[in-house]
Formats: sequence, C-alpha cells, structure tokens
Amino acid sequence: MEVDIIQNEAAQDQVTAPWDANPLPSISQLPTELLTGIIQLSLPEIDFKLHSASFRLRSHMKRLYIMRSVTKRWQAIIEGTPSFWITIASALPSDVNEASVLRSSNLPLSIIYRDPRPGLSNDHLSATEFLKLVQHTRPRWSSLVLDLYDNTDMSNYLGVPLPLLQTIIVGNGGRTRFEPLELLGRDTSNLRFVELSGISIRWRMGLFVQLKCLKFGATAS
Repeated sequence: MEVDIIQNEAAQDQVTAPWDANPLPSISQLPTELLTGIIQLSLPEIDFKLHSASFRLRSHMKRLYIMRSVTKRWQAIIEGTPSFWITIASALPSDVNEASVLRSSNLPLSIIYRDPRPGLSNDHLSATEFLKLVQHTRPRWSSLVLDLYDNTDMSNYLGVPLPLLQTIIVGNGGRTRFEPLELLGRDTSNLRFVELSGISIRWRMGLFVQLKCLKFGATAS
C-alpha cells in the first residue's frame, strides 16, 4: 500500500512540478519590441482623408492612454516610442498635443484640424489659433489636414517650403476668398496626395511631378 501511495504522489509531482517551476510568461514579460508591436496593432487605425478621423483619433489616443496606465513598464515603453505620438489635432486636449510634440522626438508629424462646427462651442479653437500653437513644428509636418471657416492666412502655411510635407487636404468651408498661393514656395517635389477645395493656387509646369493623387474642389485653379 505504501508503494502505491508513493507512486501516486510521484506521478502527481511529475505533472504539477514543471508548471509550478516554470510559470507561463504574461504579456508584460514579452520582449520590448514584440510588446510595442502588439500595442500598435491594438490601436484603431486612422484615415485622415475621412471626416470621421477626429472621432477615430480621440478613440485611438484614449486607448493609448489607458494602456499607458497598465504598468510602469508599459508607461515607459509607450512614452519612449516616438511613433505613438506623431499626430497633433484640434480634436485632442492641448496637454495631449503638447506631450505628443515632446514624445515624438524628431519624427514627421500629422497636423489635423477637422470639422470645427462653428457656433456649437465658444471654446473651440479657430484654425488660426490652432495653427499658431503648432507653428513651431512646421519643419516636421508630413501631413496637413484643415477645415477652414475663418480668414486664416494660408500663405504662412501653404505658401512656404515644407520639405517633409507629403499630404495636403484643405477645405475652405466658409468660402472665404484667398489670394492664389504659390504652393510650398514651388518646392512641391515631395507631395504625394493633394486635395484642395476653395483654395486657389498658381499653376506651373512640373508642379506635381511626383504626385499620386490630386483632387480639386470649387474655385481651386
């Protein structure tokens, strides 16, 4: 009888001991590169060409901040990964935008001012106010998406060289008349996507030599 009991206990030990000695690693114990990739894949994708981009962006950043609060390691990884912080938008709180500018290192930035819905809120920044806040980041702009409803001087943003800019989407919803622009001071070789509505530009040969998509709305010429 004693032999049977010892054999039974030994058999149990053989089953349970490996699991007790080598517990399965949790997600937080994964290598940093793998964990960073998992976090990136869990974030909602954002198509800045859609008017729903503001809603998607808020959801994107909210989830990022929630994951940032999981553990100190997650916080360090998220705050130390510049590619998580490359979008500056009027739909986000100013402190979030300020943190994004700092945490994005020197990576190219997407600048988004979408659907301000004039008259709904007195505390909503105008396009002019928003652009002034991010003006110091202009050399890093890679995408510029604007819905205009005021007399923003676009020559300060679309009429000067922006060497990294590849995407321009600007709509003049207020139908304010602007003087024709010399787009990016004639340095347009890096542009790949351009969509202009209610904005006039000066046309010349070779203006969009590398362009993949060009859309014009009313009064663009």
